[in-house]
Amino acid sequence: MASDRIDHRLTKPRPLWTNGQIERMKGTFKNATVKRSRYDSHELLRAHLADVVSAYNVADGARKP
Repeated sequence: MASDRIDHRLTKPRPLWTNGQIERMKGTFKNATVKRSRYDSHELLRAHLADVVSAYNVADGARKP
């Protein structure tokens, strides 16, 4: 996990201030995919989502030292 810059965090059940981060990320992906495009198949959605996640990870890595 350290090589992928992933922090393992343990939180108390249902703390709103820590759960908000994943909710924002889900919203980012949803806005970039299903709210912008219509997909003829589930596979097309999966392919586009993989591209969005890759682009997000590259952009996120570019901002970190």
